[in-house]
Formats: sequence, C-alpha cells, structure tokens
Amino acid sequence: MANSTHAHLRYNILDHGFRNRSYSFEELLNAVNEGIEELYPGEKISERTLREDIKVFKDKKGGFGTPLKEGMRTYKYSVRMTGKYKSFGA
Repeated sequence: MANSTHAHLRYNILDHGFRNRSYSFEELLNAVNEGIEELYPGEKISERTLREDIKVFKDKKGGFGTPLKEGMRTYKYSVRMTGKYKSFGA
C-alpha cells in the first residue's frame, strides 16, 4: 500500500502531470517532491512511494483505474481524461 503521508497532495500532483505532458520517472519524482516541499519544507517521497502511487493509479479494483500506458519510459494518460476519468481532486 502506498505511503499515506500527503497522499492526496501526491495524487493531485500526479494527476495534473499525467494530464498535461509526458514525464520520465525521475521527472515525476522531482515534480512530486517539489510540490510537497512547497507546502511541507524538507519533506519528500522515495522512489518506492512513487512506484506504489503509480500502481494505485493503474489498479482498476482498489485504485483509480486510470489509462496509463504499460511499458512506457514516460508516463501520461493514454486517453483524454473526461467522463468517468474526471479528476478526483475536483
């Protein structure tokens, strides 16, 4: 299970990133950590936490079931996010 520390903030940062451009794993990690550090100076997440968060996004049963492409070196939603894939932050 993903680390619950600032989970909603992490998920919103990831959702925004997946909607707007393709990110490498390292770019995603940096974007999430920058977002967290803006509100919680000195705090950041590990690579393992990010990997678990991505699993939550992909998981159709216990997660969000978002359309992230499998086996890609970059992460971005594979379809335009409308209808059943509305932002969970809205």
